[in-house]
Amino acid sequence: MGTGDKNTPMMQQYWQTRNSLPKDTILLFRLGDFYEMFYDDANEGARILGITLTKRSNYPMAGIPFHAADQYIPKLLEAGKKVAICEQDEIPQAGKLVKRSLSRIITRGTALEEGHLDGKHGNFMIALCFDKSKKLYASWLDLSTAEFYCAEFDNPNNFFPIFSAYNPKEVIMPEGLKEFCQADESLSAWYALLRNLIDLRPVTLLSDFRFEPEWAQGTLAQVLSVKSLEGFGIKEGSYLSGPAAALVYYATENLRNQPQNLRTIRRFSGTKSVLIDPATQKSLELFRSSSGSRAGSLIDTIDRTRTLAGARLLETYLSAPSLDIEEILRRQNTVWELYCNADSDEKLSQALSQVRDIKRILSRLENRLRNPRETLAILSSIEQFGPIKKILNDNGGPLCAKLAERIGEFGELKQYLAKALDPDMPNKIQDGGVIRSGFDSLLDEIRALSQNNISWLADMEKREQERRDLNPAASAQPRERSIRYTDLRSALAEEGVLRLLTLDDSLFGENPPIREEDFSSPLLGRFFTALRAQLRESGQVNIPALAEFFTSEEISHLIGILQKPESLKNGAQALKDYCNIILDEAHKRAAVNEDPLMAAMEKNKYKGNGGKQTWKKNS
Repeated sequence: MGTGDKNTPMMQQYWQTRNSLPKDTILLFRLGDFYEMFYDDANEGARILGITLTKRSNYPMAGIPFHAADQYIPKLLEAGKKVAICEQDEIPQAGKLVKRSLSRIITRGTALEEGHLDGKHGNFMIALCFDKSKKLYASWLDLSTAEFYCAEFDNPNNFFPIFSAYNPKEVIMPEGLKEFCQADESLSAWYALLRNLIDLRPVTLLSDFRFEPEWAQGTLAQVLSVKSLEGFGIKEGSYLSGPAAALVYYATENLRNQPQNLRTIRRFSGTKSVLIDPATQKSLELFRSSSGSRAGSLIDTIDRTRTLAGARLLETYLSAPSLDIEEILRRQNTVWELYCNADSDEKLSQALSQVRDIKRILSRLENRLRNPRETLAILSSIEQFGPIKKILNDNGGPLCAKLAERIGEFGELKQYLAKALDPDMPNKIQDGGVIRSGFDSLLDEIRALSQNNISWLADMEKREQERRDLNPAASAQPRERSIRYTDLRSALAEEGVLRLLTLDDSLFGENPPIREEDFSSPLLGRFFTALRAQLRESGQVNIPALAEFFTSEEISHLIGILQKPESLKNGAQALKDYCNIILDEAHKRAAVNEDPLMAAMEKNKYKGNGGKQTWKKNS
């Protein structure tokens, strides 16, 4: 181990993050265009991913391109690892340590990205605990679809069919569960069966108090946005809330934010369905054939669904067959109505094939994983709702008609998305081009400035020549008085910025300071009006206060207009730097120019101090 390098600021930052993570976690540490792994993480990551292991200061390291991370992360998850993402929080600058923070911990049970999930299978994680009377409580959650269940079992053995039916990808248990079970002979045998059933699934142990009702009920009520859990069938003090709250806590820790897509939790009742034990599932080859693969199993044979959500629903029906006679007859008769009308059946199949996995798309959007093209997927899916509803109504069957009544057409949302979204948008929101031109006038203006700034400067040059009665081509014109622009900052100075910064209007007589409406960009006009108001009031530029006049989006637009992107630090700093540029320009011109505007500014005593400028009024 290179101890010297370990003590560098960057490696101290790395170890501070790494030491906060469990041992079964691989840390992907962002360095420029790569996610780097160091020490044991590098050895393990290189082995699992099949990538080159290198050395730096005698310690191992391995890296993957950040833009290709989604191709590598599923392999780490499949190997039973958790993946922590440490991102850069600011633009790197030479000689300065970049701020970094954990943005996400991805596990098999909390994965949300499309590339990390099997679309035809649920992605449940399960938690369980006992109360003092040895009654078992369990909860299981698919974070990608917000399906959330809880159940209690007088006989702990009845839990095993549920476990096999939902096939959880991750298990959450109290730290004291093993000791609790081994202290009782009957539970000791049960725990041995549980460990065998868990097999190679990742298991996370949480503090026992995370499963206690006193803590759990408040946590669960908060995430479900309710005052009481009794509406979900969970009484005050019930241990039903324990495993459910433990799952919520675990998801929050990994998302680095509370899950935003959870609305309800359902109590599971084993009396309404057939509970198939693991041995029977295996012998009947319901989900896996004798070879251990899906191919050749019962579900593989009968699955002809046209949507991913439909495939998961079929899996649920098969894993826990209903005992409700009315529900069974409803399903059979609905299928019969479709079967008797082959034409509508085929049309319905084609329309359904155009519907995307809306539940999982919305879960990603609500939990800050935003791919702009998935908004287009929502639009294309909504566009199929109307045709699907018409096909079901035209079928003529009463059950199909009831299904049609439950389908909304979302006309207003469809119209809004169609008007707002650019059909040729990129995959990444950072690349821009998501919103269609003509949807927002301010955005159109900013785009025009960024894309057509050369013609904008040429127009400004022409206006200023006409306003000042200057002719740069005339030989009689003094060279220093001709207007030539090398960049946007010079152009803005000629636009009248210096007049705007003057503290006393009376100094100009018939030439008052430029007005907000005189600017070609309303956003720039607002910016300089706010700047001038500050100077009038205090004689100084207060950058944080100035930034409060604008939204973060408007500050970003101002940055693009006022400065070159490669020189930016952040919104407030950009405003400050540009004010300094303006004041520098004023000071220089006041020293060499007899323009009364410049003289007036000099009279107000502009002071320069190593790049930190202030204005002071005359006493």
